[in-house]
Amino acid sequence: MGRDTVQAHLAALDLVYTGVIEDVRKGIDETEELDRVTQDILIDQAAELEKFQWFVRAHLENAGGKLAHEGSATERDAASTARRKSPKSA
Repeated sequence: MGRDTVQAHLAALDLVYTGVIEDVRKGIDETEELDRVTQDILIDQAAELEKFQWFVRAHLENAGGKLAHEGSATERDAASTARRKSPKSA
């Protein structure tokens, strides 16, 4: 992305977190019968990832709880949408 606003980078990062969390959740499902120890590790990892995503989203939500980049499909699109919606600095 290069140099951009904090909001733009956070919006892109949020989509990355979503993708990683989805992959970890698939791993949780796949290891349910195969290896409970691995599944437990993945559950702990998912919890940490979701916590950090929550921290990121706290900076992207408006007062109504809507994300600045809601509906964006790619990181660049999320960054662009968040940049347009973020307050302009002087």
